[in-house]
Amino acid sequence: ERFVVRKTNIAIQEWILDEYENKIRGDRITVRHDQIWPDLRSEMRFFVGSQEDERASSDIVVKKAAEVYYKKLSQAILETFISSCKEKSIEEVAKYFTAYHECIDDDFRLNRNFNVQENEAIWMAEKHVLQDKLLSILCEVFEEKMRQKKNCSIL
Repeated sequence: ERFVVRKTNIAIQEWILDEYENKIRGDRITVRHDQIWPDLRSEMRFFVGSQEDERASSDIVVKKAAEVYYKKLSQAILETFISSCKEKSIEEVAKYFTAYHECIDDDFRLNRNFNVQENEAIWMAEKHVLQDKLLSILCEVFEEKMRQKKNCSIL
């Protein structure tokens, strides 16, 4: 019986997470999340077994959904940042060095819908990864702009 309960709940977890990952694509991730999360939460009622089994399965789904959400949000912020940097002058890109963390603070916020203990840790870990990536991209863009400026002055 425990085996059947576990296998059933794993199948339901995978189904809910696949559905979430497929629907959370594209622009405006936070808006999409707010639209689809209530429906996905209600689908967690299909978990079987004891209350502990149901709670454990729900926690797994919420934790993995949080990971998906923060990764997708991070990717959207990176894509926007890259495209905006390419359109900026070298002076404007240089100003980003002092303000890039504000971009993260404004756009990469903790989502309280994920009511699991690990939510804040997942958010913080992904935030640090995002900060590192943004700084790396910023350095690359700045170096490229410097090369372009140097090449223009040589000609």
